[in-house]
Amino acid sequence: MDELDRPAYGTTEFYKIQFADILADIQYDSPETSDNLITGLKLALSEWREYHANQVIEIDRISQNLDTKGFQQLESFDN
Repeated sequence: MDELDRPAYGTTEFYKIQFADILADIQYDSPETSDNLITGLKLALSEWREYHANQVIEIDRISQNLDTKGFQQLESFDN
C-alpha cells in the first residue's frame, strides 16, 4: 500500500490497519510475545494516564496563580 492508498488519519480504517500490524506479532508458538503485547498496552495506558493527570495538575496550578496573583506577572512580559 503506497501513500496515496492509505486511509486518512483518524478513520476507523486507519486504526484497523494500525491494530492489525500490532496483532500480527501474536504467535501461537510464542505466548510470551502475546503476553508482552498486553503488558505493553497496559503500560502505555498507565503512562499516558499519568502524563495527562500531571498536565491537569499543572493547568490547575497556573489557574490558581492567575486567580491569586491576577495578571500582574503576565503584564511584565513585553509582547
